[in-house]
Amino acid sequence: SGHAHDSALTGSFQRLAWHLEEKGRGEEALSVHQKALDFTVKRFGPEHREVLQVATTLGGSLRAAGRLDEAESYYQRAYRGLSSLLGKGHRDALTSANNLGLVLEAQGRHKEAQQLYRRAFNGLSKALGPEAPAALAAAFNLATTLAASSAGSSSTRAEAENLFRMAADGRKRTLGSSSSVTLEAQDALAAHLVATHGRAQEAELVQREALAARDGLAAGSSHRRPDRSMLLALSTLGQALRLQKKLQESVCHSALAVLLLIDATVVAATLFTSAKRMSFGLGSLGSLPLAAYREKALMSGPGQSTVEVAEGLRFDEASLQRFLLAAGLPGVAADGPKLSIKKFGYGQSNPTYFLETAAGHKYVLRKQPPGKIIKGAHAVDREFKVIKAVGEAGFEVPEMHVFCDDAGVIGTPFYVMAFVKGEIPDNALLHLAKEHRRPAMKSIVQTLAKLHSYDPCRLGLLQDCAGKKPFGRLGGFYERQISTLARTSEAQVSGSEGKVPSMRHMQDLLALFKANMPEDRSCVIHGDWKPDNVILTRDSSGAPEVLAVLDWELSTIGHPMSDLANLCLPYHLGPLGAIVGIGSIDVDPDSGMPTEDEVHRTYCEAAGVKYPISGWSFFVSFSCFRLSVIIQGVAMRASRGQASSAAAAGNVVGMVMSADALCDLACDIMRKSFGPSTTGSRLCRSISIDPGLAIFGILLFRDSWTSCAAPGSVVKTRSVLHEAGESQEAGRLYKMAALGLQRTLGLEYPNTRGARQNYESFLKEAHLASEPENES
Repeated sequence: SGHAHDSALTGSFQRLAWHLEEKGRGEEALSVHQKALDFTVKRFGPEHREVLQVATTLGGSLRAAGRLDEAESYYQRAYRGLSSLLGKGHRDALTSANNLGLVLEAQGRHKEAQQLYRRAFNGLSKALGPEAPAALAAAFNLATTLAASSAGSSSTRAEAENLFRMAADGRKRTLGSSSSVTLEAQDALAAHLVATHGRAQEAELVQREALAARDGLAAGSSHRRPDRSMLLALSTLGQALRLQKKLQESVCHSALAVLLLIDATVVAATLFTSAKRMSFGLGSLGSLPLAAYREKALMSGPGQSTVEVAEGLRFDEASLQRFLLAAGLPGVAADGPKLSIKKFGYGQSNPTYFLETAAGHKYVLRKQPPGKIIKGAHAVDREFKVIKAVGEAGFEVPEMHVFCDDAGVIGTPFYVMAFVKGEIPDNALLHLAKEHRRPAMKSIVQTLAKLHSYDPCRLGLLQDCAGKKPFGRLGGFYERQISTLARTSEAQVSGSEGKVPSMRHMQDLLALFKANMPEDRSCVIHGDWKPDNVILTRDSSGAPEVLAVLDWELSTIGHPMSDLANLCLPYHLGPLGAIVGIGSIDVDPDSGMPTEDEVHRTYCEAAGVKYPISGWSFFVSFSCFRLSVIIQGVAMRASRGQASSAAAAGNVVGMVMSADALCDLACDIMRKSFGPSTTGSRLCRSISIDPGLAIFGILLFRDSWTSCAAPGSVVKTRSVLHEAGESQEAGRLYKMAALGLQRTLGLEYPNTRGARQNYESFLKEAHLASEPENES
């Protein structure tokens, strides 16, 4: 019974470690695995079977963490020990040989790994049967090493193919067609057929079957996203189609694969839908899984999920706990356990954290980001002030608890408010059932009209009423905002140390604004009114309604149309909305979404103002411009290592180009109403005019700043265009990439030089003689 108790304790250690790994706390998990190993060695001795099994588990965790040398030592220990204890032909010893092969292969020691895989495959097939999962795993691993070393050897290629088939067919029979390891084997077989045999038609059939199985998985899951294996499968299918001269469909698959590989899921889904609707040469899409994934990728808003706090955004948790204790925050105890602190997955500007006490009290902390702050930006004191004021007047906001302006507590000023549980939607309300989208938007618009009805003087937000620092001023909102945004943009450019350039048409846009100012009006405005800044609940009939409004960082006294235009901006962005992260609204009879005109009517009725709204183009254009400056600011912070979002941290140039495209779009909107149309951004124009072309345009731009695992897919995409006889379009895209990088990164940046060389090579092949001209 003592041994049984000890084994149970070891199992508890390992379950805790696996739980920590699932939460992304890898170092803590490794520490627990090590404690489990130390315990079993002490209890059973170093050569006990249970000790060797724990060593195997620790080796696996180290391998997953990329610590291959350490992993090898534990795998070697387990393999030698189990072979000595049980015999080399025992299933556990053979499985251990397979595990050791994995780490040796990862170290590039393919011949040694191949020997171990072969030993494991032969032994496990004999001991357990050829279709036992462990035997099939060894067969697959052996096939992988053979395929990697099969150049010039037809017999090795043939053996690899047979083993891939054995693994794929055996796993399909024993584990099912949608098992991840079945799909893995089918993908590998298809890639092997394309790469070594050129048997494109057969590869296409295998790959389509695997993609169809993934399609079923996506349809049956509320959270599953396209993973790396699916993206590589798309790329393989694109190659197989290309070999069969199915050029247009090949381009589509290769393009989607690269977009998804660089984490542009929503972009790819939006462009796929637009291209399909416009019949952009997609051919027979068959089992392309993006159709099913689109619902999952686009219909999941930011929600209230949390992640571990990144290194650059951590703070002194003990200091925070002492402050909250002194402030009398319910649930914070002097001698109790420390707070649980996580970061919400959304929020690019002010980092936002989820706090939970041991007693179960839940709070939200919003703070200024670390590092140098531009004057007037990230004003969490203003945010706290306005939320508290409108909340006391009965508006739908979380309860505010405490504000701290002492940077000595956690590094920057912050405030703490109540946590409100509910649904945070995406900006197009796509996560809602179609029949709930119109009532949800109606509630959001009516809540906005309610906010605009408050008298800022009665709320104590004006200096002459409250005798305090003013929250805002009556009148002159757009003049002040435009001036402030222009200064902010200039400061962001200078603060980025050359990594964030000026937006190309900003001065033209500022002149258009100045010449076409709307009639002045003033009220309390939110400043960033959009669906993903509200929390929804359900009424008695199940329809969504606004429970609370979040993210008041940009709130002030201003023009009410600035909020309404911000809400309606996704109606104007098309696929560009997905690129910049705020989404786009595509109204059709089946969408369940109200039209922009319906939104106007709802607001005017609720607010008691005249319909139709005069000067609407100005308001939308300004919102577009303001978003461009906000994104430029995120790019500036990312260039300095201060980004709140992990996605932003790795995509500085992408955000620079997005900001520029938004500024150009704002200019176009103004010129359509107040003057002749401008040239506009190539990226922006290609998206608004031709969704299919946008796939290639974005590919070429993104390929230049992203370390993509499959850069060859982009090259193939360009060459396919050329082969398809679309040389003029291929040349335009080469040129687009070269000019865009030249403008944003400079002539001497390596990727700029590479793009120019690509374009010049293309010109030579096409018997042309010119270079990318400088853009105005």
